[in-house]
Amino acid sequence: MRPHSVSLRRRKTLRLRPTLGRVIVTCGLMAGVMGLVSGGPAQFWGQTLPGTGAAIAQAQTTVADEEIVRYALSVLQMEIYRNEAYTEIKDLLLTVNVDIKDVTLVCTDSDLPGVPRRERRQVEDIMITYCNQARDIVEVNGFTPERFNEITDAHQENEALAERIRAELARQQEQEE
Repeated sequence: MRPHSVSLRRRKTLRLRPTLGRVIVTCGLMAGVMGLVSGGPAQFWGQTLPGTGAAIAQAQTTVADEEIVRYALSVLQMEIYRNEAYTEIKDLLLTVNVDIKDVTLVCTDSDLPGVPRRERRQVEDIMITYCNQARDIVEVNGFTPERFNEITDAHQENEALAERIRAELARQQEQEE
């Protein structure tokens, strides 16, 4: 499965990946976690921010409980926007006979082979809007995009961290009901 991406104009980049639980389709646990139960494929959120193994290892061992709470909240808050963007892009691509599985859409880059220029621009605009919304959610919840991405990367390598995130997502979803 290939990740999907787009660039954020003159703004910080944010890796947005699908999340877990009922709300999760699994974007990795999000691109790894953010592949939410929304029905969209996990690859819709694959991200490609540079990271080092050391940064990932550090994040794995230093994710505080309050960060898990804020991380899960961010993922859940992003989900409605992710679903809307995914559906809009999928429908737009169908009008030009392109399957969403054949394109790469990530907040930091996009690869849209075979998509006509006008539709390509529309897809990029949708992604920019989504990525900016997601970045804003992450920042409102007290993260830098870099820290959010560190946790996203770390949970893919650390099953204990992934389980803590899944449990918190489930807890927050139960509270909403």
